[in-house]
Amino acid sequence: MSVALNLMLGAGGLCIIWGIIHIIPIQSVIASFGPISQDNKGILLMEWISEGCSLIFIGILVIAMVFSAGYYNPATYLVGRLAGGMLLLLAALSVLNRIRRPPLFMRLSPVIKVIAGVLLLAGSTLSFA
Repeated sequence: MSVALNLMLGAGGLCIIWGIIHIIPIQSVIASFGPISQDNKGILLMEWISEGCSLIFIGILVIAMVFSAGYYNPATYLVGRLAGGMLLLLAALSVLNRIRRPPLFMRLSPVIKVIAGVLLLAGSTLSFA
């Protein structure tokens, strides 16, 4: 297997794992916001789960493209680049959402998204080298 292929598969796996880890602590995340209304709890729950599901979907999409369309398929490169760009955008949004003293989990999230995004961009670009 080539290095570029391993980068794409690794990034896809990282997205899936981080998406699952993102969803698991939802109750403690909601509790960390203190007393908020039921409506706000529902919105927070929906947004938190949506981001986790998005990360899982990005990872599955990348891995599915590699194995179904083939690694050397231009469509696979395109999906890798678009997914990498999306992860970098999500990381930027996480950083721009300035929260006073965020928990460690929220501080790690943009870092992991940047790592996965850069791996996808590198994996889909190195394939032409």
